Amino acid sequence: MGFEDIVGHASQKMILSSMLARQRIPHALLFVGQDGIGKKKVAIEFARHALCEGRTACGSCASCRMVEKAVHPDLIIMGGREESIGIESSRVLRGEVHLPPFRSKNRFILIDHAETITDEASNALLKTLEEPPAYMVFLLISAEERRIPPTVRSRCVRIAFSPLGKEEIRRFFEDVYGLNEEEARTLSLISLGSIGLGLFWLKGENLRLRKELSLV
Repeated sequence: MGFEDIVGHASQKMILSSMLARQRIPHALLFVGQDGIGKKKVAIEFARHALCEGRTACGSCASCRMVEKAVHPDLIIMGGREESIGIESSRVLRGEVHLPPFRSKNRFILIDHAETITDEASNALLKTLEEPPAYMVFLLISAEERRIPPTVRSRCVRIAFSPLGKEEIRRFFEDVYGLNEEEARTLSLISLGSIGLGLFWLKGENLRLRKELSLV
């Protein structure tokens, strides 16, 4: 997968591609926008480009394959919808940030749902952001950026993501899931700009129930 395979967000991908081309990657990036629109996919793809042995996200080198399998030693992924970023995560942060890269010029720590960070983990992160090792890059993902401490937000380069367009979502479900035009159009209308929400309605009987309730 390359940036071109991710739906939408052309300007955001252009900004990130420029950082990669100039080899001027900030120590911390904050990806903000509603859930399910592809922020995490873009962040992982950004890291994959930087970690690729040819810096092209070729998809075939050992580094690209490890990112694809989520086993690259220089890409640590923390957090998630169901877990807060607390004591254990702060220990991981303190341990990981001072380890030099194993295979690449940079190490990436991706923190998903960064708004769930606790005070202890936030303090550990802030200390690192104030004096980051030259190789360390943090990728923070959040749909509720106001819950992230201002002291952390102020040290990040903010990349804002907008909801996807209805046509982008319709084409995605037609091309990737093989839905007919009517089904794909229905999903595009009820997804509120989020492929993640569209996938929820696609599961099981959810879409049929939605139609029966006359909510579309």
